[in-house]
Amino acid sequence: GSTGNTGLGGSTGNTGSTGSIGSTGSTSSTGSTGNTGSIGSTGNTGSIGSTGNTGLGGSTGNTGSTGSIGSTGSTSSTGSTGNTGSIGSTGNTGSIGSTGNTGIIGSTGSTGEIGSTGNTGSTGNTGSIGSTGNTGTIGSTGSTGKIGSTGNTGTIGSTGSTGEIGSTGNTGATGSGGISAYGYAVGQSTTVIGADADVIFDLGATPFPNSGFTSVPAPAGTSFVIATTGVYEFDFYVAGNHATGATVPLEFALYVNGAVASVGGNGFEFRSNQQATWAAGDIQVCVGHGIILLTAGDIITLHNRTNTVTDVVNVINTPVGGDASPNRTLSLKKIS
Repeated sequence: GSTGNTGLGGSTGNTGSTGSIGSTGSTSSTGSTGNTGSIGSTGNTGSIGSTGNTGLGGSTGNTGSTGSIGSTGSTSSTGSTGNTGSIGSTGNTGSIGSTGNTGIIGSTGSTGEIGSTGNTGSTGNTGSIGSTGNTGTIGSTGSTGKIGSTGNTGTIGSTGSTGEIGSTGNTGATGSGGISAYGYAVGQSTTVIGADADVIFDLGATPFPNSGFTSVPAPAGTSFVIATTGVYEFDFYVAGNHATGATVPLEFALYVNGAVASVGGNGFEFRSNQQATWAAGDIQVCVGHGIILLTAGDIITLHNRTNTVTDVVNVINTPVGGDASPNRTLSLKKIS
């Protein structure tokens, strides 16, 4: 039936005196389990009586057959706790009860520490090649890379066969006449021209118009170098004095490749005037002029040959009663 209301707890009764322990009776045979009686309705809980004194343990009697479960009496009030009695003998083990319902699953525990890394497994078999994917769109052009270093020079190829000679071109128009090479070297410093030595031009030819030569005298230079074979006109001038001027004239020559230039055995060597009366310091003037055939590569100089190449010649920048002016010059021009 339905469970009744719990009654008020009664007061605990006094504990009874402990009885003497009786002798253990013989164990009777276990009777057959009787039918389970129907559960009666729960009565009202009585008040708890007082606890009586603990009696002496009696002998264990034979186990009787299980009777039907009586109705639960009312709970009495709890009495005061009596003295603890002696421990009785252990009863027979009861039959194992049926398994209870599965309890509620507990909450998940905290995550344990990460275990150490296991050994690397063996390499699996190579999978089959997948099908070719669709061609992607063309990407934008990247920036131009740096220019690489220059490669080694390749070997020179063999010379090709000579081509056919072309037809002769038309004759060009006749050019106008004129001087194709010209130059003018100048010296005007006070100095000494050595015996049997080339004249040094302190200004040279480079400050003045010149053209058509391989080279002309630089400042403090001496030589013209011919670039084109042809007929040349030359002029030179030297004004100075020397130790034997009273009896010996100045003498200078045009030199080609280190020797006196000549045509048919006649040298291009020239003398100054000779004064009837001469005093120390008087100036003599030597002038030369001529036409000569020169060859490309020839080296042309003006050379001192005074007094059989033994006298030095003194030239001065400003003569007595005069102004500063050139005292030695040499000019060349190609006329044909």
